[in-house]
Amino acid sequence: MSVYYTMALTKKLLNNITFLLQVEGTSLRSRSLSYKTTLCDEFYNKIFPRFIDGHGTFKVFIDREYDWKDITDAHRYMEANENIGKIVVNVVD
Repeated sequence: MSVYYTMALTKKLLNNITFLLQVEGTSLRSRSLSYKTTLCDEFYNKIFPRFIDGHGTFKVFIDREYDWKDITDAHRYMEANENIGKIVVNVVD
């Protein structure tokens, strides 16, 4: 049986906007060392490379970019839940 941990991180930005982050995972305490080792090796070899570009840095998938003046449109797009990647709002010109 997996033990799930939930961590809520709240950060206030620009005095009124609050972001909530929830992280879930498993401790794998009841699993053998060989199982954990195999699992880590498979993750590192099969999954991890999909998140790294050719220069050794993490890939960031940007769906759309908006100017700060179009924040309402960006928020509507986010609420529609149609994005695949990140929605970026440029605050500084």
